[in-house]
Amino acid sequence: PAYTGEVYLTCASAFQVKGGHYHPVALEWFTLIKGKCDLLLEDIFTKELLVIQLSENDPKTIFVPNNVAHLVVNRHEDEFILLSYTDQLYDPRDTIRYDIKY
Repeated sequence: PAYTGEVYLTCASAFQVKGGHYHPVALEWFTLIKGKCDLLLEDIFTKELLVIQLSENDPKTIFVPNNVAHLVVNRHEDEFILLSYTDQLYDPRDTIRYDIKY
């Protein structure tokens, strides 16, 4: 393709929250590099909620399809660093705010 998507890092200090949105088009993958966090995923149509605990001691990559809201919550004293990949170039029209109760 004309592009390969985007790769970026995000970090959060103690008790900070990141995300809280969904993408109608983009697909996304998350891999925790450092620390611990909870990844909350909610299907915007069925409202089904899934909480995945991520830890640097048990590395895994999580695929998030479009129309699934995501929120990353740091419930710990130490910061976390999260590696993200999306298959689309950034488009603000494809990032829709969404409240997930945590």
